[in-house]
Amino acid sequence: MKRAVLAAAFSTLVPGAGQLVNGQPDKAIGLLAAFAIAGASFLGAIPLLRGAATLILGATWLYAVVDAFLVGRVRRRGAVPLSGQRPRNVRSAVTGHR
Repeated sequence: MKRAVLAAAFSTLVPGAGQLVNGQPDKAIGLLAAFAIAGASFLGAIPLLRGAATLILGATWLYAVVDAFLVGRVRRRGAVPLSGQRPRNVRSAVTGHR
């Protein structure tokens, strides 16, 4: 549980950082890039997209935090996903049910 909480805390601060903690660098780069583009749009670099950028910014941040926590839990239970792949037993690894 400590790894999952640590990964979620890192992603709370910087989207994608929790994915790095979980050993998923490709996903981390993608999340950070999406967050940076949406953040630039939100700050006015692309004013026409401000409303959509706000939704994308929040959704990217929320996804990064939840994903970092869930993957951290899965890794703790021994089902270690490779970058970009999901383990076969995601439901049992996350929920603890067999």
